[in-house]
Amino acid sequence: MSTVGTLHEPGAWQRGNDRKPPFAIAFIGLGALIIVLIGVWATVRGEPELLPRSLLMGAFFSTLAAYVYSTRVRSRHHESHIALTTYRRTRATEIRYSRTQHLLFTANIASLAAWATAGALEFTFTGEPPDPTLVAVWGACAALSAGCLLLIAVGRVQRGRLLLTEAGVHQEGQWGKSFLAWDSATGIEPAHDGRSATITLPAPEGAAPEKTGSPGLHINTSVFDLDRALVYHLLRHYLENPQDRAELGTNASLERIRSRAFR
Repeated sequence: MSTVGTLHEPGAWQRGNDRKPPFAIAFIGLGALIIVLIGVWATVRGEPELLPRSLLMGAFFSTLAAYVYSTRVRSRHHESHIALTTYRRTRATEIRYSRTQHLLFTANIASLAAWATAGALEFTFTGEPPDPTLVAVWGACAALSAGCLLLIAVGRVQRGRLLLTEAGVHQEGQWGKSFLAWDSATGIEPAHDGRSATITLPAPEGAAPEKTGSPGLHINTSVFDLDRALVYHLLRHYLENPQDRAELGTNASLERIRSRAFR
């Protein structure tokens, strides 16, 4: 989808700072490299059994660093992540969460599960009589991470999305779902939590169940591979222009996005 024009960001985002994590990314990446080098050095010294676990732990920290990078640093805009769909027999304009972040999250959990499983097997079946405490700790870590992988495999933890319908906004995150009717929202509030830009559609108590403890719909823009200003202006337009909501789920909404025709 080719686009026209640019959009300004709310002042609340411009005052925030989401460029802090490069140091953390470098620190995590350096840790991954050191762990792998320890395994290689142990192999050279005649202890090759350490290498598989060091490689797996290096993979865990490497994917963690890549995940932080994908959420906090890299510039991204894939407008193909906006599409038309049907949700509960209702037309909707869909804004998908980042595919890259979901794949990195899955890879991170998989490397943790493999590392913990390798450790549990080693402490159970090799060398001296196994230490029950160590076996239990490693086994619990392996079971928890494998359980998370199972939830991903069966779709209980999935790549999230926002669904804009004529009735309201559905948010399907990795761990849960929520809905807010347009008419229940009392405004739109951009903010910056010190880590990333957020959008809140506040609502009266009881209008939308939220785990955060405050009513309304809360959206972290770092989960999108999109210009965050586009997400803000898109939500603001349909909130403030109810006469245009009928076009959600149709090509007219995609054309509005392409031409940046927000009022």
